[in-house]
Parts: sequence; C-alpha cells; structure tokens
Amino acid sequence: MCLDENKSIWIDEKEKKLVAVNSKKIKCAVFKIEEGLEIIGQGAIVRCPSLRTIIIPTGMKKIDSRAFAFCKNLKLIVLPESLKKIHSEAFKGCDKLTRIIIDSDNDIERQRIKNLLPENLRDKVYTQSCYKQITDIQMDLLGLFSAKTAKITENSLNELVIHHPSIYADVLQVVGSFLKWETPDYKRIKQEIESLDWPKDESKSELRKYRGRVAKIVNESIKRITKDTNNEPASSLNAKEENRGENQATNKSAYQSSFFTKQQNKSQSGSDEKSHKRHQF
Repeated sequence: MCLDENKSIWIDEKEKKLVAVNSKKIKCAVFKIEEGLEIIGQGAIVRCPSLRTIIIPTGMKKIDSRAFAFCKNLKLIVLPESLKKIHSEAFKGCDKLTRIIIDSDNDIERQRIKNLLPENLRDKVYTQSCYKQITDIQMDLLGLFSAKTAKITENSLNELVIHHPSIYADVLQVVGSFLKWETPDYKRIKQEIESLDWPKDESKSELRKYRGRVAKIVNESIKRITKDTNNEPASSLNAKEENRGENQATNKSAYQSSFFTKQQNKSQSGSDEKSHKRHQF
C-alpha cells in the first residue's frame, strides 16, 4: 500500500488500484486520476464536495461499486477507451452528473463503454469531439467578455501583436487570456454558461444554436456591467465575433498591415527627428 506525500491518496501498487482519497484534503474542482492504475476501488472517492470534473486516464479497466458515491457537485467525467467494467452503483448519489465524455474516436468502442454505464446515465454521453467544440465556444466568448469589459490600450494591443504575430484582426478573442479572468462577473457568467444544456449532437445547426445561447448571456452581461460602472458602453458581440472563423485571413492581414504601417511611421518619425538633430549640430 502506498500513501502520497500529502497523505491524501492511497494506492495499492500491486493491484494497480486507487484505494481511497481523503476528500477533506481535495480542494480542486478538477481531479485527474494518476496514470498507471487499472482499478478505482470501492468507495475510493466519496462525499467530495469540491469535485466538479474527474478525468480517468487511458489504462483504467474497472470502476468498482460506489467509487464516486455522493460527490454531490460532480458534473463531468472523462472515461477512457480501455474500460472493461463499470459497477451499476459507481456513481450513486452523483445527481449533478450530466456530462460523460468517452475519450475514443471509435464508434464501436464508444457504444461499448456507453453500455457499461448505469442505464440512467447513458443519455448523458458525449463524444470527445463534441466536448472540444463546446469548450472552444465557451472560451472564445468568455475571452471576448473579458476583453470588452476591461480597459485595453493601444499599447497593450501592440504588445499582443508583437508577441503573437499570427493573430487575427479580431484580436479581442484571445486578448482575454492576457487579462485577469477570475473576476466576480466572469465567474457568474461562466456558471450561467455551464448551466446551459449542451447541444444534442455535434451537428453545425446544434452547435450554432448553442453558440447563440452563450453569446446572448455574454451580450447581456457586457451591457449590464458597462451601464452599472458608468463606463463608455462596450460594444456587444457582432456577427463575426459570434460566428468566429469567417474572413479570418483577410482580417488578420488588414490588422497586421495597419499595425506595421503605424510602426513604420513611428520609426520614420524617429529617424527624421534624429536627422534633424544631427543637422542642428
């Protein structure tokens, strides 16, 4: 039996089993189970209120009874293709578990793992591809929210382009990563977005509808925040921002051309000034 240095995780190395996790010491929302294990033992992770997401790595073969019992805030779990058995009570009391991602590109394997799940959870399964597209939509629009509700100067945009020369003209979509995201407003709308129902499938029409619902939350929050703070009203998301991907190459070229023209003008201005000083002497 092996105990980690924080005395929070017990592992049976001989059986390659996760035996128990001290729920009182697990404060993270996302918990990734250690690679190299094959079994999650009975009652291994019980009554852990902080957990929102659990990621089970490739190689795991079995999830025992009540392995994640009564983790009341658990919403999402990622299952690997290697699984062979899931006990019918593995997720007992996990009433908020509504999103199960099967990490496999093989339709037959996804269906096999889906059939291992308790019957009441089989309609909660999503593909890895669908999950990625959903999270991309969320991060795109949350980044825009951060950018549009913060004070951004021309200098900060210039710095961004210098360090990321391949950036698109719609630079606001990544500028959020340079800002302090975890503001109270950011957390609030993130929770609102996470509470939305996911698309029924990964068809373009379903993903477009989902993006529209996320954009609506972001737009309403931008308007409310800028009104409450008496700032100049921030513009809502436009059609291009809500539907990222169109005309990116053109916009990228236009923005970079404008930016480097400004830099050249500044450089030329500086050269003229130096030349003028030399003539004075």
